[in-house]
Amino acid sequence: MKELRLLAIDDSNRGHHPFLQEKHECYFFYDYTAGKKAAHSNGNQLILNIKKPVSEKGLPHYKYKDEAINDAGAMLNAVFKKAPKILKSAVVVPVPPSKIRSDSNYDDRMWRVINLACKEVETEKLELIEQLQTYASSHKQPSGTRMRPDQLRDNYKLSHPVTQRTVILVDDVLTTGAHFVACHDLIKDAQPEARVIGSFLARRVLPSDFDEF
Repeated sequence: MKELRLLAIDDSNRGHHPFLQEKHECYFFYDYTAGKKAAHSNGNQLILNIKKPVSEKGLPHYKYKDEAINDAGAMLNAVFKKAPKILKSAVVVPVPPSKIRSDSNYDDRMWRVINLACKEVETEKLELIEQLQTYASSHKQPSGTRMRPDQLRDNYKLSHPVTQRTVILVDDVLTTGAHFVACHDLIKDAQPEARVIGSFLARRVLPSDFDEF
């Protein structure tokens, strides 16, 4: 697999993610174009495969989810190995999925990605943020009804104290930024001096009229 580098969310693209502010430090590998199929881009292929629902486990195409998890772990692992000083004083944390652990459709894909990403890397990994109640996945919520950062934060709690200097939050897709901001604020309330970094497999972009050509 070709080695990729993380790209920064900055003034040129932050406006696509309305809850993000300049103070929020976020990075991503791919663009994911909403509404397009896997063949549209490498980013779409990765995200659509990694998001295959747990309810489809056992079906022939489910193997592509496992392959996507392995690819995502390898991508992050290559980046982590190049930043040993940061990782040594960091904890790598998954953004909680929409389903709580006791839900039959609970998906631990990002925790699996993190375990692969941290192989042969001197760092801590931890499911630091616990979700209290299941809610509908963001991409399945009607337009205009997605949860805001404050609503998400009320549904989160820290399962452990924040002891490391840096917290790296890992998630699959950066959309509005609501989940990242909710986790960021929860961590900063507990440890104001912590550096909180968002690391995403992809950021959502809206399709262009030119995509049809």
